[in-house]
Order: sequence, then C-alpha cells, then structure tokens
Amino acid sequence: MIVPREALVRTGGQTFVYIRRDAGDFERRPVVGGLADPDGLFVTGGLKAGEPVVTTGGSQLFAAQSAPSKAD
Repeated sequence: MIVPREALVRTGGQTFVYIRRDAGDFERRPVVGGLADPDGLFVTGGLKAGEPVVTTGGSQLFAAQSAPSKAD
C-alpha cells in the first residue's frame, strides 16, 4: 500500500502516520516497510486497507501529543 508523503511523520528514526478513529480521536501508528515511491512510501505493515489516514496536520497532532501535560 502507498501512503501519501503528506501523511508521514518522522521522528527518532521512526516513521508513523495518524489514523482517524472518529471525530477528534486519532491513533498514532508506526508503519513498516519503507520503499520510496514518487507518490509517498510503500508500506508493508502497520495499516489496514481502507483505514482513514490523516494527510494534513499530522505534525500538529504529534506536537500536541508530545507536549508536556499541564497539572491542574
């Protein structure tokens, strides 16, 4: 399966994407593979056909998840 370049988030030597589970709920998912393709990345694992991959805003989701939590 080809994952669009815009969907890929890379950090710490790992490549992952975000899957939209429902409105406002996203899951970070590592992808397996790594063959470059002109349209993105050919992956062999980590995703199921038909899962909605976030193609805009993945880096913002990552930043929000990585931010230190505020104690109330």
